[in-house]
Amino acid sequence: MSFLPIVERELRAGSRRKSTYRLRWWTALLAIGACFCWLIIVWILSARGNLGKALFSILTGYIFGLCALAGIFLTADCLSEEKREGTLGLLFLTDLKGYDVVLGKFVARSLNAFYALLALFPLTGLPLLVGGVTGAEFWRMTLALLNALFFSLAVGTCVSAFSRDSHNTMGFTVVVVAFLFGGLPALAAVPYIPKLWYIWPQSASISPFYPFFYAVEPFYPAQPKQFWRSLALSQGLAWLFLIIAALTLPKLFQEGSNNRAKETFLNRLMGQARGRPTKRDPSLLDRNPILWLIGNPSGLRRLVWIIVSVWAVVMFSQVYLAPKGAMWNYQSAKVCAFLLKILIAAQACRFFVEARQSGALELLLCTPLRNVEILKGQWQALRRIFLWPLIVFILLNLVPVAFGILQSLSTQAQRDLFQAVLQGTQGFMAVGWLAIGLIADVFAIGWAGMRIALTAKNPKFALSFTVLCVLLIPSVGVCGLDLVVDLFLILWAATSLHQDFRYLITPHQRIQLQFLPHNFLVQFPSDQLKSPRH
Repeated sequence: MSFLPIVERELRAGSRRKSTYRLRWWTALLAIGACFCWLIIVWILSARGNLGKALFSILTGYIFGLCALAGIFLTADCLSEEKREGTLGLLFLTDLKGYDVVLGKFVARSLNAFYALLALFPLTGLPLLVGGVTGAEFWRMTLALLNALFFSLAVGTCVSAFSRDSHNTMGFTVVVVAFLFGGLPALAAVPYIPKLWYIWPQSASISPFYPFFYAVEPFYPAQPKQFWRSLALSQGLAWLFLIIAALTLPKLFQEGSNNRAKETFLNRLMGQARGRPTKRDPSLLDRNPILWLIGNPSGLRRLVWIIVSVWAVVMFSQVYLAPKGAMWNYQSAKVCAFLLKILIAAQACRFFVEARQSGALELLLCTPLRNVEILKGQWQALRRIFLWPLIVFILLNLVPVAFGILQSLSTQAQRDLFQAVLQGTQGFMAVGWLAIGLIADVFAIGWAGMRIALTAKNPKFALSFTVLCVLLIPSVGVCGLDLVVDLFLILWAATSLHQDFRYLITPHQRIQLQFLPHNFLVQFPSDQLKSPRH
């Protein structure tokens, strides 16, 4: 048997797929359009100043965020899906080892992401022609972005080896990626932690954020060793994740009781222990059968409140560390809101994806349930899980702004009072704009997620398509474009979902057999029934 046969097979299959080439074309075209828009905006805002440096920062920052999300959408469910389908045991009946399966699934899911990143590298080199960016800075940033993509994909693969449930696996991957990419640098920036633990700055260097941060020209000449040390540590940690997945996967795929305790660690952490029946409230059946079927995902609810609680700690820490002024960061709030939107998209897509894969959707369409009742149950489930966390999240963003106003009003100077009123007005307007965008994105994610999950050719990529169409692509345009896109997606998806689901699922089968004569099958042979014109 050849070395890494699954990897070789996936590479050969990927080279023959048309989507492999189409993805590179579409990625490059979208990036060219976004780069053109950003170049005009930077040219206007910077008064024709250093265009290359500003454009390079925007491009690389956006690509770094996409690399961090790759593990959540691509590899978080690669091994757990094989467990649920029961095909993983068949692979281990052969001479394949754990590293063969892990690396094979890793390459299969990461190939398109790697090609898309390669298509974006020429655009990141465009600032070299504009000016303000050196060649060494470009190559260091290329290494940092490749390292971030590999790290995120390795995290998703490792988490997927320990669980079966796709929802729990993706939720825990979000937590791990958010902690390693953003949590460690944020904790390292707190001045009190290094005093309590002197090795903390060296421990935080495993985050892939530091190679990205120290790759740029102002920081690399001051601390060149920090870039290479963090790059080596994060790369080594990524390979450690793959090694752990390769060693544990042959022991966790079985259904035996000895492995069940190890395998259900993530399920217990997310509040859904395997082997324990799901608790459903009988009162929900009277309200809506779909709401009763969805149940109460305690793991998702717990994860949402954990994110909001962490954000509350950040807000009150800012108020405590900066009592003389507000330190509310709009971009940090958008990052936290983005994590909540990903969880909302996962829940919006989950019901139709699981119903299509299990065949339960056909059974639901045979019942007296109408489309309106199914959609209403979906929205009631989303409201039960996310309504109060979103309200608390929006109110928390008002705390630093209000505290800064109160601190400024405590002074007697008229200039300070005017400055406090001005800053408070700007802060409340920023929070209001954040709330409007969050509400619009929630409705767009809900409607578009259900529409894509119901009609996508491959249901397992419904979440990725939803996040890409609703959150990522509109964010590359000018301010306000995302609200226009949200309005369009809401109207399109809501109008489409109020049709009969049978027409959406089978768009090429428009004949309704209940209106045909009873002797239709006698008049036409069975081979002629396959033709659409009959």
